[in-house]
Amino acid sequence: MIYEFYALLPLAILSFSSLLWLVIDGIWKNKSLNFWGTFASLVITFVSIFFSIQYFDLITGIARNQLVTKGFLSFNGFSYYFDLVFVFAGILTLLSSRDYQRAKYIELNEFYTLILIAVFGMMIISHSNNLLTLFLGIETMSLSFYVLAGFFRKSNEGVESAIKYFLLGAFATGFLVYGIAFVYGATKSLYLDELSVLVQNGSFQKVYFTIGLVLVLIGLAFKIAAFPFHQWAADVYTGSPTTVAGFMSTAGKASAIFGLYLIARYLIFPFSGIEFAKFTSSQVQLVVAIISA
Repeated sequence: MIYEFYALLPLAILSFSSLLWLVIDGIWKNKSLNFWGTFASLVITFVSIFFSIQYFDLITGIARNQLVTKGFLSFNGFSYYFDLVFVFAGILTLLSSRDYQRAKYIELNEFYTLILIAVFGMMIISHSNNLLTLFLGIETMSLSFYVLAGFFRKSNEGVESAIKYFLLGAFATGFLVYGIAFVYGATKSLYLDELSVLVQNGSFQKVYFTIGLVLVLIGLAFKIAAFPFHQWAADVYTGSPTTVAGFMSTAGKASAIFGLYLIARYLIFPFSGIEFAKFTSSQVQLVVAIISA
């Protein structure tokens, strides 16, 4: 359906751009071309989000088997607003990174492409309607961060932070995948909208579902650096390039919090959107304070 392609446009632009600039870099090795091309890709994606926002309502309510994405992705205003945040953070990181790399006497084009891939992973998270899609988005973002954290290979601190981040991140991913397996075993579904209905009706095996939910929350807590899974953050942020540390601690954490929101929205508090909005500002502030501790 044409309206679904309109809704998918920002994701399509970013995924195509990531592959395109990797290929172009392999052929020409032109630093200015790659930098400005990556910048243009992010700006075009940013503008396309405003275009796509006009069409997501037109595909709401269409049967899953009639959609190209088969329900793995969802499209709503809340997701697009987060997309704007992620892309804007990517633009700021890109603009600040060029001079930073030159100051370190290292400017590699792969750095810019990895920012594109990380933003793409964040956008996948914000549009997830399936636990596997959520997992793929988180890991796409995380793999980019692992490389970016140790991008300056001659820096001992950078290499150390990248290794720590990778090993602990892989360990946390194990919890996340194992939890998703338990949730599927308890409900026979991975679609968030279906899981919401099953939770409301109590049509699931409570013991296995609870175990799976706890494991998923542990995996997400690591990505957010929430207490008590935050011990890695100080070493990783200190050893990473400054611009990367800023990107990870803002956009990266925001995307993981959005993943936590999806789990809370559909698996823990499966209310309608109106009822979910009844949480008071003080309750929201309390949750944010606990996560940020």
